Amino acid sequence: MYDTIALFIKLVEIGNYTKAATMLNTSQATLSRKIQILEQELGVELVRRNNRVFELTEQGDLLYKRLVEPVKQLQVKLSDFNENKHAVRGTLKVALPAALSYELITPKISSFTNKYPEVKILLDYSSNPIDLMRNDYNIAVSTIMPISQTSKVRLLKTFNFKLYATPQYIERYGMLGQLDDIQQHKIIGLIGLDGNLRFSYPVKNLVTGVETVINHEANIYINNIIHGVQLAKTGHYIVGGWDELLTQELKSGELLPVLPEYIFGEMPCYLVRHNRAASNLENLFAEFLMKCFAN
Repeated sequence: MYDTIALFIKLVEIGNYTKAATMLNTSQATLSRKIQILEQELGVELVRRNNRVFELTEQGDLLYKRLVEPVKQLQVKLSDFNENKHAVRGTLKVALPAALSYELITPKISSFTNKYPEVKILLDYSSNPIDLMRNDYNIAVSTIMPISQTSKVRLLKTFNFKLYATPQYIERYGMLGQLDDIQQHKIIGLIGLDGNLRFSYPVKNLVTGVETVINHEANIYINNIIHGVQLAKTGHYIVGGWDELLTQELKSGELLPVLPEYIFGEMPCYLVRHNRAASNLENLFAEFLMKCFAN
């Protein structure tokens, strides 16, 4: 009966069977028949049929005035219910590489949570190998190709590892202008994921395409590039990293490229997902991550 009463209210508001039928995408005969059925169910006549002008009976006018607001309120509530039924909600556990996310992902997370306020995100910043099943992640970004066969992997981007120093370093120790002079400079070394110190690095000349390997022993080693950047900002070290991590520092001139024609290795970055069917929330966050790397 609710649908028929809502139809009756719509008819009254339009005030014409023909126009109402057109707007409601039905025929005038069907509309008239439904109003007659409502009258039979209520046991009263609602619309006068002797006049050419659309006119309500006293009972029809009373029904309209009593039900128009309750029906409209119910329509609003039903609309809200349908919207909430399709609202994005849930919890995501996400693994992100700490340094890589610093500029590319973390500053943009609020745009996702503002768009989907009913979503809870658990962010685990880690540079360790990713196993979605074992660590109970929904989705991950990793710089290491997963070995698990139960994951879907997509290459997001490959980053070039370069060298950077502050103007103060260059003033104190001079500019590193040639690859052969690298042993004479204070370059921060890296600790591998296996915990071992790295003493050799692949080198590629971006101009000539020539590749080689250099050996370098540092007096300070790190396993986190973000802290390496802070060490470099003291003006006493050269640090390795990538342009996307140092956007603000390069723009302000706080850090300057060193040996810009060379890269010291490449770092692929992967989007890692479960092999099973993904939820709508997982798909939306995967799209968000891909946009972070595309921009």
